[in-house]
Amino acid sequence: MPMRARAHGVAALFVVMFVAAACAGGGATDDHATGASAVPTSAPPARAGGADMGGMDMGGMDMGGSGHRHDAALPPLAERLAGATPAQRDATADLLARTKATLAAYASEPAARAAGFVPNDVTRRVVHYRNVANRRDDHELDPSAPEGLVYLRLPTGELHLLGALFTVRPGERAPTPGGDIFSWHTHDPASGSFLVPAGGCTETFRMLHVWTAPAAVDPWIQPVRDAFGRR
Repeated sequence: MPMRARAHGVAALFVVMFVAAACAGGGATDDHATGASAVPTSAPPARAGGADMGGMDMGGMDMGGSGHRHDAALPPLAERLAGATPAQRDATADLLARTKATLAAYASEPAARAAGFVPNDVTRRVVHYRNVANRRDDHELDPSAPEGLVYLRLPTGELHLLGALFTVRPGERAPTPGGDIFSWHTHDPASGSFLVPAGGCTETFRMLHVWTAPAAVDPWIQPVRDAFGRR
């Protein structure tokens, strides 16, 4: 096996192991709310521009009000792909490829900050970065301008890029070019479910993660611990 491929394989395995440890460790380790108690008590109050984030606290972009449990799951990726049309599979593959191409520029966390991405809570091991300018551009599911990024803090302190976060505000459409290959989600209890049916929950703030790290076993699974194979 070439040395570079071997190094990438070792790095991917390390990320899988550390994501699992981060998710299994004490306390909430990603920026999703798994219940009201998961919302950081130190989050700053909502401030001007909060309406651009679905009316939510800017410090908890994808946490959604009082929290909403991950009460739904997608079928295995192979099953979803098999049930999709060729056009849906092509559209999803194109979205993933274009997102990966965009995120290549943000492998370095300082580069993300320079581009306007700001962390929500740097004390967490899984840290979401928001970009308000991208949130306000009125483009939905634009691979060239994700509304957020997700980084994993390694034991060395280095931040490893896991993927992108796309969002749509209440009243905006949530594109589903891949049919049932992926589903948007919401943390608004008013929606009645975590995963959003196509065209549903239009009155809520909705989100979609696209996991681009080589170790991801499913680019479209929610939340982070499931995307990296910890069931």
